[in-house]
Amino acid sequence: MHAIHVLMVVVYFISSLIVLNAFLIADLNTFELIKLICLMLAISFLVPVKFYRRRLTISMYEYILLNLIGISPFFMALFLGGNWTFRGDSYEESYRIEQMIRDEKSMILVLEDDAYAEREFLRTLNPNEEFEKEGTENYSIFFADGPLGIRFIEGKRLH
Repeated sequence: MHAIHVLMVVVYFISSLIVLNAFLIADLNTFELIKLICLMLAISFLVPVKFYRRRLTISMYEYILLNLIGISPFFMALFLGGNWTFRGDSYEESYRIEQMIRDEKSMILVLEDDAYAEREFLRTLNPNEEFEKEGTENYSIFFADGPLGIRFIEGKRLH
């Protein structure tokens, strides 16, 4: 096993941890994350194999694996990490709560005007999740926008 293989695996695990942590606080659903992963994979394949063969003796299969396991997750981690690092100021969106649906493990809120009806994860409060509780009439979500268009959830509050 060459040093590039070890580096590729290390980069994969570190990048995966960064992407997972950023996904948990980003305003992205699973389909949007998959689209973003495919975009980063396409960008990683824009680097020609000749570039790698200048320093490494790799086959076409290793080139594909390097892009799948090493370069693409690294680009994804850079994209999400850069968005998180250089995010803007926090802002708040408040909605009146029309209904609270208690699940076995969580509480799903139905907000006025069906706000975020398609994004249930924004309306869900889990018992292990940190949020401010000052009442039960209104629900606020604190967001911060990244420079490349990813919106991050900075906090939730019942008031």
